[in-house]
Amino acid sequence: MRLIPLLSTYPAAASKTLNAKARSLAEVRPVQWWLHQYLSGALPREQIPAAVLSWSQFFIYQGAREIVLMEAREERLAALEKIPASIRPLVEAEVRELWEVRKEL
Repeated sequence: MRLIPLLSTYPAAASKTLNAKARSLAEVRPVQWWLHQYLSGALPREQIPAAVLSWSQFFIYQGAREIVLMEAREERLAALEKIPASIRPLVEAEVRELWEVRKEL
C-alpha cells in the first residue's frame, strides 16, 4: 500500500528508469524456455546462459542413461539419431562413460 504513494513522488527521470527496468524484466525468459531451446537444438550453446547449461547436464545424463538401458543396439542408435545435432556429442560422450561404468558392474 505504501509503495504507490512513494512512486508517485519520484521525479520524471526516475520514473522513466523504473519503466525501462520493468520493460527489461519483461523481456527476461524463464529458465525452462532456455532449457527447452537448448535441448531441442533451437539455440546454439553459445547463446545459452551458463546456469542453464549447468542445469541441462542433468537432462543429458538422464537421456544417456535411458539409451544405455535399451536392449538392442539398433534401438540405441535410433535413439541417438533423434537427438538434435547440437547436443548429440554431449549425449554420446555421456553414453560412452555410462557404458564403461556398466561394464564394470
